[in-house]
Amino acid sequence: MASDDKTAFGRVNYFTGQLLSPADFIAEQKYFVGKARLRNRCLVGCRIACGLEVRISGRTLRVEAGLAIDCCGRDVFVPSAQEIELPEEDQAAFVCLHYREQQANPVPTPTPGPEGGAMNFTRTMESYELLYESQNPMRGHRCFRKFRKAWAPCGADHPMPLARLVIRKGGPAIRRVRRNRLPLFRG
Repeated sequence: MASDDKTAFGRVNYFTGQLLSPADFIAEQKYFVGKARLRNRCLVGCRIACGLEVRISGRTLRVEAGLAIDCCGRDVFVPSAQEIELPEEDQAAFVCLHYREQQANPVPTPTPGPEGGAMNFTRTMESYELLYESQNPMRGHRCFRKFRKAWAPCGADHPMPLARLVIRKGGPAIRRVRRNRLPLFRG
């Protein structure tokens, strides 16, 4: 997909004898990734698809494994339960999930020239970060009319709230954030 939102999607057109460069493979990846993210944004919205329940155990907050779709239409996958320390007392915070990418598998560039011998990464790993935000990052988002339990995606890169955490002297409490779970479909 081109960087300009007004440009239509473009696929690589393969033919016998064609000389392919890294730019061709990057264009193909951008096409399919861009289409999938657009489909998520338009059909699903920004919400939790499954799992990601938030629980408190002592001074630790536990987020169960699950999948969410963020405002950019990206899949944010948490493969196993994760734990983070609770913030200080007398604070209210939103437990948030944020999409991240990490470069992995460095290899030396075999070509001579300015990049020769430099390290390049062979993989982009999709990951996530669990963090606390003082304000709801989805504040001001409007609700999808089609799905009353979903936020309309804004297309901006920001964390997605999983729950509201209130810590008082009596102990921490979790409040669910409204409009962030997929409805259950019954067949």
